[in-house]
Amino acid sequence: MKMKNSDFKGGAMMKLNKLLIPLKLLVVNIVSILFLLGLIIMNTATYLAFGVELGLANTGVFLVVIALIIDNESRERR
Repeated sequence: MKMKNSDFKGGAMMKLNKLLIPLKLLVVNIVSILFLLGLIIMNTATYLAFGVELGLANTGVFLVVIALIIDNESRERR
């Protein structure tokens, strides 16, 4: 059974689109990704420099800040 050329149209483009989707998600969310990466680095540095007690306090503060930011963003969308 012979295949027509029309059967293969878009095959390479579909694979390329599947590869570009994660890249597009990274570009769209780059600010959020960098913000979270900064918080992770600061939190790790606090654990290493000051110990577990201040590290846990710092983690709590960061989680509250993230919750406030998410709440503020969700209110703007309403």
